[in-house]
Amino acid sequence: MEAGRAIQRGMVTPDRTTLIASTHRVYSMTEKTAIGDGQVDTQKLIEAGGAAAHIFAHCDLRGSPSRRAA
Repeated sequence: MEAGRAIQRGMVTPDRTTLIASTHRVYSMTEKTAIGDGQVDTQKLIEAGGAAAHIFAHCDLRGSPSRRAA
C-alpha cells in the first residue's frame, strides 16, 4: 500500500525512480472497514508500480534475513 500511496502522490517517476516494495500485505484501515470487499487488487498495485517507476523491485519481504536472525 505504501508503494501505491507514493505513486498517487507523484513521488515515483518513470525516468529516475527505483521503487522497492513488499508484496506481503497488511490491509489498510479503509480496506478493513469497507462494506463488502474493500481489498485493493495486489496485481493492479504491481502493474501500477511497473508503469510508474524506472525500476520496480518487488517480492515478499516477510521472511527477510533480519527477522530470521537469532
